[in-house]
Amino acid sequence: MIEKLFVIKSGGTPLVIYPDEDNSTDTILGSTLIVIKKLSLKLFKRGVKSFVIGEKKYYYKSTLKNTVYIIFSFSIDLKKRKIKRIIKSIVKKFKKMYDLEFIKNWKGKLNYFDDFIEYLKENY
Repeated sequence: MIEKLFVIKSGGTPLVIYPDEDNSTDTILGSTLIVIKKLSLKLFKRGVKSFVIGEKKYYYKSTLKNTVYIIFSFSIDLKKRKIKRIIKSIVKKFKKMYDLEFIKNWKGKLNYFDDFIEYLKENY
């Protein structure tokens, strides 16, 4: 269902990469996706919400007062209605597990997000 999911702080720090198969390439891709988002905000006053590259659709969702971006990658064949349901469900779960203060005070320990990764593994 989800081909790739990135949770990235607005400054560009990756919090979650799921599934975590090739961390160095995924970190570069996640950072590049944030640059695309920020560049679109700067140039067009509206950030890009989604785009297609090859056989993949990418969707951006900001949460926790724009301190976190959750970036999703899906197969181009997946229906938009299903994608929206998945995005809504995952963002809701993330907000339930981690609040704004937690993200602001986060000290860099990635294992704090292990429960969220387990949720993704069990459901997506």
